[in-house]
Amino acid sequence: MYARDSPDTLPQKFLEQEKPYKKFEQFAEEATTPKTSGGDKGEVDHLPKVLYLAIAFLLIFSAYNPVQNTVSVLFGQLGEDYLGIFAMVVVNQTYGIASLIVPIVGPKLPPRIVFACSSCCFVAFIYIGKLISSCAAESTSLICQSYFIYTMMMAASILTGFGLGFIWFTGSIYIQACCNENNKGRMFGIFGAIQQSSNLTGAVLALVLLKWFGVSGFFFCQALIGLLAAVLFTRVKNPSEFSQQEKVANQDPVTLRKLMHFMARPKMKGFYPLIMLSSYSFGFLVSNLSKMSANTVSHLPQDEANVKVSYVLVFFGVSELIASLVCGTIFDKSKELAVKIMIGFAFLASILDCLGYNFSWYMMFFPIGFCFGFLDSGMQVLLGALLSSRFTEKYEQFAIFRFVQGLYQAFFFLVCLFLEKISPQLMFVVHFAMAVYAWRAKKGY
Repeated sequence: MYARDSPDTLPQKFLEQEKPYKKFEQFAEEATTPKTSGGDKGEVDHLPKVLYLAIAFLLIFSAYNPVQNTVSVLFGQLGEDYLGIFAMVVVNQTYGIASLIVPIVGPKLPPRIVFACSSCCFVAFIYIGKLISSCAAESTSLICQSYFIYTMMMAASILTGFGLGFIWFTGSIYIQACCNENNKGRMFGIFGAIQQSSNLTGAVLALVLLKWFGVSGFFFCQALIGLLAAVLFTRVKNPSEFSQQEKVANQDPVTLRKLMHFMARPKMKGFYPLIMLSSYSFGFLVSNLSKMSANTVSHLPQDEANVKVSYVLVFFGVSELIASLVCGTIFDKSKELAVKIMIGFAFLASILDCLGYNFSWYMMFFPIGFCFGFLDSGMQVLLGALLSSRFTEKYEQFAIFRFVQGLYQAFFFLVCLFLEKISPQLMFVVHFAMAVYAWRAKKGY
């Protein structure tokens, strides 16, 4: 026979199950929260949203990244050799400032609106690039005067910086809302792998479009791709954490003063060495990887040398895709191991850079490109997942991360430019020193 509850015990059991509606709320929350098991309903609900967002990011950055690179080449043809670096500094400074504004303004807007408007900032940058591209043939026109070029490019850079700040902050919050504590690395990793594929797709698009349609057709097609991404962003579905009811019950509104206090918290400051290492690696990557690999094949005809450099960049793009998936998987198993591996790649990259530069060895830049794939894509996955795991706040940690990263990147662009003129070997020493600093501070991550 089955044991039955006595009348004396029933009231106590019901008391222990006080407020049964809370049991239902807990069940509902568990049923809509993504978990690591493949067949779980939560993950089935949220993974397609992450995939859709990642594809939209892939499109917009496939449109923007190659245009940014092409515009920099055009500046050199117009005799403005340093305008490209200056524009990147302005973009990153504005990106950092925008990261402090977006948590104040962004939560009041639907994510799809923020994504779509940010995409339009990139489309505006592409259109201005198209205007500047006409200067090679019409150097006497008004838009080809130096002051007009600088004005347009600075306006485009500021607009792009705000677009970057809003799109990356909102993207981080969106992915966090689609995760739980057990699958943050996997979700951030999947998103990062697809988004970072834009380095490959963008390079292929630039190669094909420039060859078949010329510079003007290239800019036109890239603008269309950017507009397509903006349309896709308007169809982004909100996870439950972005519901209106959750906003009403959410924490106090974020203010600039609150962000300043959060920035000074020891727990947040503990992440600065890792953010600094990530920013320096990115600045070195953008400023020197293509240039240093090109120097090793400078004895070859120009077309053949360009093909050789493109092989290194393609290998770098493949490693970024691998890095996002690998780093996310490792993070879910061991956060400490993921941190150690990322910093280890920084040590290895600085040593290989020194060898590749001093011995002018072309083949060395393939493992160098592989290392920087992890330092770029893998490090972003690591930082996003770490901040999502270590803090209970919804917005502040991502805002401060993007703000500090933007300022560091702008600063390190100038540092790399300065060290390149004085002694390139110093760039490798600084990179190694940054890795040592991040390693010694790893207990704070």
